[in-house]
Amino acid sequence: MFSLGAGYKPDDYPELSDFTIIVLATWRNAIGDIYAPDYHKWSENLNAEDAVKDEESARTGVTYTYVMITLVWLIWWLNQLFLFLVLTNFLISIIGNSFGENIDKKMAVAYANKIDLNVETALFKKWMGNDQKFDTLIFLCPAEDSSSGELDESEVLNRISTKMKTQQESMAALRSDLDGKVDANTEKMLKLNAMAESK
Repeated sequence: MFSLGAGYKPDDYPELSDFTIIVLATWRNAIGDIYAPDYHKWSENLNAEDAVKDEESARTGVTYTYVMITLVWLIWWLNQLFLFLVLTNFLISIIGNSFGENIDKKMAVAYANKIDLNVETALFKKWMGNDQKFDTLIFLCPAEDSSSGELDESEVLNRISTKMKTQQESMAALRSDLDGKVDANTEKMLKLNAMAESK
């Protein structure tokens, strides 16, 4: 742009050189603040050519001026296209990498969020005075022969509930059995004591 004798209007850039103005205006174009080129020198050249009495030389000068103006706009358009393609590809690569990393860490992030929720729930229950100590730790993971790595939470909770009920029933049966044996042994001991005292 600078070598073509064009640039950008210096109204927003007082006391700066033409090259510095072009660099700053190109940066504005890159971030979406489109700034049209300024080729007032070539426009003045057209007015000067119109004042020339020699028609042939005036026609040559006018053609040359219009060619340069066309080149200015062509370079400006190619610059916009290049900036758009480069920045768009850069943005796509960033989003693609971020998406890929999140997909790879999907399960880890899901369980981390669940852990945070459990911690917040425990703190809230403690604040409400309803905190209870944990007596059971449950670790969940998908089956090895499972085609997907997802866990059906409702099914897992139903299985856990069924297992815990079965364990509670077995513990209650064992406790009642032990209580019965203790009672029988106690009764035997009382009989033996009574027999020993009678003798």
